[in-house]
Amino acid sequence: MAGGPLNFPLPWHDTEIAAMEFQQITLPPQASTGWHYHHGPLLVTVHQGTLRRRLADGTVTAHAAGTSFVEPPGPANIHTGDNPDSTTVIL
Repeated sequence: MAGGPLNFPLPWHDTEIAAMEFQQITLPPQASTGWHYHHGPLLVTVHQGTLRRRLADGTVTAHAAGTSFVEPPGPANIHTGDNPDSTTVIL
């Protein structure tokens, strides 16, 4: 969708210049992202539907439309996301 450099530090980033990218992710009904992790932190907003996340420690959380959450970076934060409903999830 959009992206570019930031000329101010982010609280989790150790340099003065970072980049931020914006994407729209669509997850069809009954679909899953598969197990994965991110190389940088993600700030996620659920625009439509409910995303269910499973963390490596077994924790399961549901994020409904209108909510936001942070996914921390690194292999220690492996997780999967799925759409258990009959409507499309849009992040």
